[in-house]
Amino acid sequence: MLILAGSVFAQQKNKLENPNAVSEKTVTFNVKKSPSLSSLNKNPDDVVFTEDFANGLDGNNELGLPWTTAGPNADLWRHDFIGPVDQWSVDVGTDIPLESTTADNGFMLFAPADHNEPIWNETQTWETITGWMQSPSMDLSDLNSVLVDFEIYYRYCCYSPSPIHIGVSIDGGSTWTNFRAYNYSQYIEIAKEFSGTLQVTADLSSVAANQNDVIIRFSYNDPPSTIGDPSYGFYFVGIDDVAVYENPNANNLAVLQVMNGNVDSLWELKNYPLEQSAEIYLGAVYGNYGSVLQTGVNITWDIMSGENILHTSSVDLGDVPTSRLDENGTTVQNIDTAWINSGFSINAIGSYTIKTTITANEEEEVIDNAVLDRYIRVTTDLMSHDDLNLLDKQIGPRDAAGETFLFEEIGFGTRFFVYNPGSMAYGVQVVFGDNSTLGMEAFIEFYEVPDTVNGINVPGFENMPTEFSLTEAFHDVSADDFGVPVFILFDEPIELEVGKTYLASVRQFEGDEELWVMGTNATDTDNSSYVREKSGGGDYVWFSRATELSVRLGFSETTAVNEITKQDLKLSVAPNPASEFTNVSYELKENKKVSYKMYDANGRIIISEGLGTQTSGEQHININTSNYKSGIYYIILTIGESIVSEKIVIAN
Repeated sequence: MLILAGSVFAQQKNKLENPNAVSEKTVTFNVKKSPSLSSLNKNPDDVVFTEDFANGLDGNNELGLPWTTAGPNADLWRHDFIGPVDQWSVDVGTDIPLESTTADNGFMLFAPADHNEPIWNETQTWETITGWMQSPSMDLSDLNSVLVDFEIYYRYCCYSPSPIHIGVSIDGGSTWTNFRAYNYSQYIEIAKEFSGTLQVTADLSSVAANQNDVIIRFSYNDPPSTIGDPSYGFYFVGIDDVAVYENPNANNLAVLQVMNGNVDSLWELKNYPLEQSAEIYLGAVYGNYGSVLQTGVNITWDIMSGENILHTSSVDLGDVPTSRLDENGTTVQNIDTAWINSGFSINAIGSYTIKTTITANEEEEVIDNAVLDRYIRVTTDLMSHDDLNLLDKQIGPRDAAGETFLFEEIGFGTRFFVYNPGSMAYGVQVVFGDNSTLGMEAFIEFYEVPDTVNGINVPGFENMPTEFSLTEAFHDVSADDFGVPVFILFDEPIELEVGKTYLASVRQFEGDEELWVMGTNATDTDNSSYVREKSGGGDYVWFSRATELSVRLGFSETTAVNEITKQDLKLSVAPNPASEFTNVSYELKENKKVSYKMYDANGRIIISEGLGTQTSGEQHININTSNYKSGIYYIILTIGESIVSEKIVIAN
């Protein structure tokens, strides 16, 4: 089965939010600069215009001409060095300079809060904000293609499309064509987060090529929202280091994103249990970033274990031009999506790579753009969307300004889709941040996400739970919990239904204690991670996040009992790593029937032995490991109705 989407997958709209509802604050913010596709290969001889804003609007460019501002709030553009400093920015850790190439000589900042913060503090209302900054006119008649590079950061909230655009005019500013102000996969439009510094390349060729009166503008357009209020009146955009040049590459196809999972819900699972392994839908977002039509285009996906190719699927795309018409009839960069059902499912525990390659009859000039890897891990018991080995961001509650308590309520949730029958959810695994209050009580909830929105079936999409949770639990956070996975058992396990989507969450209530959770910054591209915060209307709403949260689901009894049973049993495995032997020690509080199995990393059973009923007290299992290859193994110990696992490394 082959599915070709007519336009790239767009994140779904979230519930509307008042601009005074700020995003999370962070202890540190790792700005992730995404390199632009064409600027990596930009030849200085191709550049016709540069601007570093060393002189602010007076300009520091080859033409020796100033920039101008316009719009109802044009005066909010300012030459800046330190970034926004209003209360809406300071609270969320975004009061930092734009980390651009020439940040030391300043950048241009547009901050609507300069206007609306005084109004809000006095009247609890705010006004629509619109303003733009435009370049001097450029003669680009000798350029057969036109690219513009710039560095940008911004924040807005919860609406699509973005209020921030690049505009191009070729008639002295009478009419404008808007382009997106970020590259695909750099930023999720509805995610309620600060973008960080982005290096952006936009292809303006469809409008600006071979034109002699080209003006480029950066606009912040704050339209009324569907509830009749302005949407972005407290946020900001910063711009620096603009360069206009001819595309140096005729042939430059790029794979922008690789997806795996159900084509309807577009899940991108990084880790999932073997029992939920299903036929993999392979997807790729691709684009033509060269200056000419590409013919005979093909995308190939190789599913690999190490260097071994387990399965290959491919799609022939035919001709791919440099631009296409979007749903509104506007000419846009040709970025599209291809899907295919591989018919292949992974049948062993381990780490895998989906290597995706795009080719054409024409010789590719930027090889690195044409190949992209996606890494997935099939586990014994855990499903998650975050990168288990890269938790680089810590998210916590907002200050409760003007209240008798210090912090507002906050919840952290991740959604999960069920492919196969027979699974049970036993609890969640969470990595708590070290800013959490010692001894605070974290509230765990597990919901079923409804299948429909307004009667339309949209499995796994934007609809979020409003009913009571299916089960819950509580956990007192200790210093031993910081920065490590902590499993929290549900009050009762939940049988999962095939085709259903569930939300696992951890929450704190308003008060003087704070809960922080770790995540992987700027990697959520399937709308799986959510934070529950107070909206402008005073109710609590689940908002999409670009940060993938370390809220994970335990899909088997193994995960559920590990954290608790290991402590109860005083379980230990030593030596570990092992060479000649290892010893499994545990203590029974009463007589129990005991058995164990040992698996290799591919899920094959190496040892399976029943030990009968053992008496209470200390027990030992001696395992000869001398005949096994070096690698990772799993010992699964069944004691009565409980199952506990431990990883062991054999080094021979």
